[in-house]
Amino acid sequence: MKDEHFLDDAGNPAGGIAEGEGFSIDWSKTTPELVLEAVANRLRFWMDHPVGDNPHTPRMVRHIGVIKEAAQRRRADREARGVRGTFAK
Repeated sequence: MKDEHFLDDAGNPAGGIAEGEGFSIDWSKTTPELVLEAVANRLRFWMDHPVGDNPHTPRMVRHIGVIKEAAQRRRADREARGVRGTFAK
């Protein structure tokens, strides 16, 4: 897997890429939350398929849900403080 993360002239995150066998992510065009949702959807697809009978898959989906909930709480907090979409802490 290859990861590159870019900074702007002020030292703030400015996108990046993640690439591996069968996937390519452009971080300037998506968010970690959307990527997590895509992974969870794929895992759910496999859980519903006869060959996808892996006892660990439901746990993986639940953990992704926990991560997404944390991201939603962070987003709500940033919105409430008026700093969502900025680099303010």
